[in-house]
Amino acid sequence: MAYRDSVVRIRRFTQVGSGTFIAPDIILTAGHVLEAGGREPKCAEFNVAHPITHKTWRVTGIRVHPSWRVGSDPSADVGLLRVAAIDVPGPLQVTAFGGGILTRYGIPADPHDSLGSSASGIVHADASFYYSDDPDMQIPLGASGGPLLSDASTLVGIGTGQGLAGPNGFPIGVPTPPGSWEALLTNPNALVDGE
Repeated sequence: MAYRDSVVRIRRFTQVGSGTFIAPDIILTAGHVLEAGGREPKCAEFNVAHPITHKTWRVTGIRVHPSWRVGSDPSADVGLLRVAAIDVPGPLQVTAFGGGILTRYGIPADPHDSLGSSASGIVHADASFYYSDDPDMQIPLGASGGPLLSDASTLVGIGTGQGLAGPNGFPIGVPTPPGSWEALLTNPNALVDGE
């Protein structure tokens, strides 16, 4: 599956999450993956590795959505890592999605699990979240920050598992419309560590 080539395990101390290459030097993930533990993240604290090839990348910059950092808005649970662009997998295309069948994927916290965890199910969308009432669509430990996909190479959201349940089920992630990550990349208020 094409998306597995682009998904990495992100480790900071004992915290583990997932992320997806969306550009040759940019990994999209959840803000809470980057700011776990309540301490200001530093580039040197992260280990980014592909679970199958064991290729690693050095983190050179961190950005977290300002609304997540200040007010802990669950719909702003978005972050980016900039990495040294050496021998990177092909990035996934990012697009908008209105609801239907999605696949969630992530790398569970178990370091021996190199295949990852995936499930497909019907989701409902509003402006802030993707929801599902399918228990298989819940985000397992370590899979936060992994992609929500409309097909094998199209990313439409980030699995977060954050937020309150609504009339359409429990929240599984936040949408990533086209241009959202570019805006985050250029927002000076999102800068956490130097680039």
